[in-house]
Amino acid sequence: MFGAGVTDVQNRRAEELDGRALHAARVRSSNHDRLVEAALQLLTEGACELSAKSVAQQAKVSVATVYNHFPDRVEGILRAVLEQFRSDAVAAGERALATAGSAAALRELCGELVARIASLGDSGRMLLREGAALPHGNPLTADLERDVEQILRHDRRAPTDAGRMPSDGDRHSVEMIGLQSRLIAIAVRGSCATWAMTGSDSTAEMSAADLVHLCRVAPEVFGEVAEQQAEMVRRSA
Repeated sequence: MFGAGVTDVQNRRAEELDGRALHAARVRSSNHDRLVEAALQLLTEGACELSAKSVAQQAKVSVATVYNHFPDRVEGILRAVLEQFRSDAVAAGERALATAGSAAALRELCGELVARIASLGDSGRMLLREGAALPHGNPLTADLERDVEQILRHDRRAPTDAGRMPSDGDRHSVEMIGLQSRLIAIAVRGSCATWAMTGSDSTAEMSAADLVHLCRVAPEVFGEVAEQQAEMVRRSA
């Protein structure tokens, strides 16, 4: 009986600790989301610079809370905002893939990836410029090639034996997907960089609408370029 009582106490304590840990995790997640939302709100209102203090004030939390979630301060906040944009774009691409196929999915992925940031105007330009200087690259475009490749592979995936070596046709398809993915990613990254480096006082300004349009049509244009390059290689072989 005594042993059973000790076990019951231990179980209750374990449950209490688990409950506290779960509550702490929920609070931490909630605060993280509040900080990202606060940063987005500041950017939407036209802020061209973020600081731990301004984000904390917007989120109505202490500056210490910002540091707890983002030890690298502004860099971490920028990365979280850009990751949110990328996550939203990938979700839009996946929805389109399920209902309309890969062509529509690529248009959605590339278009939505820059649509929100372009709508921020000069604040969006700041995000792209600062994001390019992040230690591990800009999350908005760093993984774009992989995201595009996953959509293309989904459409061209064929039911084969797992252990079978790929045929020449399969190898050509894999190479083509890789080439298309690289060209599309380069086109989108280049368009974003061009837009980011032109300001509202520039005579060579690229409008936000132009940027979004270029990124939406990039999959079609550079998919055709990839096909032409592959055909030239086949003929020269």
